[in-house]
Amino acid sequence: MFILIGNYLVTLRLAQTGASSISLAIAWISLWIWGAVFVWAKPFILLEISAQTVALLLLSCWILATGMIFLLAFAKSKMHKLGLDNRKSTYGLIILTWGAMTIGWHLYQWTTR
Repeated sequence: MFILIGNYLVTLRLAQTGASSISLAIAWISLWIWGAVFVWAKPFILLEISAQTVALLLLSCWILATGMIFLLAFAKSKMHKLGLDNRKSTYGLIILTWGAMTIGWHLYQWTTR
């Protein structure tokens, strides 16, 4: 839940300011990827799953999240070029990203029961 709320706040800032908040978002993503390393990299977990698989999964998550950060950061300027005003583009990006994160979180909760 902490990561989800943090993601909401970081995406809100990215949608509002655009590219100037990329460093904040990368720092946030790096923080929770490092947290995932400390959670997964325990000997009893690595006996069940190979260390290479864990490393590949974490790297894939980081690459995907970084790509999404850049897409969201530069989407506002592209939407402005399409004729949407600042407020509409910000609200549209927030609704889109928060909706996707909420659906993903519910799917994750549903599949891990």
